Amino acid sequence: MNRFKILLSVLFIVHAGYSQGTLNSFKTNQIWFDLNVSTPLSESINFYAKIGAKTVSPKVWNKLYLSSEISYNLQHLIFKNFEHKETVYGGVDFYFIDFIDSENAYEISPYQGYSLYWPNNKKLTLKHNLEFAERLQWIKNIDKYSFGIKASYELDLSYKIFREPKQFVNGFYIGMSAKFWWNLIAANIYNDIIRITPKVGYQFSPKWKISLFTGYNYTRNFSTTNFHSDNIIYRFRIYYNI
Repeated sequence: MNRFKILLSVLFIVHAGYSQGTLNSFKTNQIWFDLNVSTPLSESINFYAKIGAKTVSPKVWNKLYLSSEISYNLQHLIFKNFEHKETVYGGVDFYFIDFIDSENAYEISPYQGYSLYWPNNKKLTLKHNLEFAERLQWIKNIDKYSFGIKASYELDLSYKIFREPKQFVNGFYIGMSAKFWWNLIAANIYNDIIRITPKVGYQFSPKWKISLFTGYNYTRNFSTTNFHSDNIIYRFRIYYNI
């Protein structure tokens, strides 16, 4: 646990440099909702799809987004000497951004990643996630495009508090995630830097579960003027496994 705290401290220090030199800042409250569907295609391959919406106060924009992803379970390719799970994955995100007082924007973002689940047992899971994404943004009715590349690292902890620990079929779970982005090539809008989100959820069955997140997100934009925003996020997620 001490190593985990040290790692988070180092990442915060590195990211503190991003806030230097910004000209404008503001605070928002955001509500996110998404439905997540998954299905196995084989013993090693899984398909995931996500559809969701976001809104913000003060009222500046609304977002709709859609995502699809394929993952492949590795057979202990990198780490061989302890019990864990490894996956590689790739997918694409589509965003429609409805700005209230300006032209709407669109984004297509292919991404690729690697996940290590360790420790990984019936009650406790800690996911380490590395990801790269390429971002193409454009504004409706204006010949203006933006391209970006970002890398991210995420720690996602989940702990199950099930009433029937021998079966682990239904019950509550709690957790915490911390995600850090490095914008190698910054796009014009919505360059996330840090997101910290505690969560609580309930699993109804092996097929259905829900989660509620409340967290903090720090974002920088590089459109006409540099600015950053401090965002409080309230997120509700539904998961369904076909």
